[in-house]
Amino acid sequence: MWLKKEGGFMQGIVLKEGAPWCNRHSMGHKVFDNRSVCIGCVEEMAEENEIRGHKLLEETRNILSVADLKKLNDYLQMSSLDLGRRQPFCFVRLLATEALLSNTSVGGIMRKIRKERSISEILPSTFV
Repeated sequence: MWLKKEGGFMQGIVLKEGAPWCNRHSMGHKVFDNRSVCIGCVEEMAEENEIRGHKLLEETRNILSVADLKKLNDYLQMSSLDLGRRQPFCFVRLLATEALLSNTSVGGIMRKIRKERSISEILPSTFV
């Protein structure tokens, strides 16, 4: 099955030995709470949106509660160390992961964050 992704992304989802598989990147999906995503597709979307990282991160930090801001900062600090990348890229990668899991775009996830003024739904459960 092919899913059309906003912004031109196409992700082939097939089952290989019973697990979700991306033909485009020849790799299995990573599973998040009954949803799955190809990390190769996440990396592509994050790279395409990297230039917006500082702006999106600052905007998000300005609208979050103190509690959510601490969770986001904790996540970004750990992610930055794990990936060896700067925090704005790690934030865009988080947005890209949720966008692909939700079959939307980075912009769609940002609209949700602006509306809800929260990032709890997109953070990994260990940070919520």
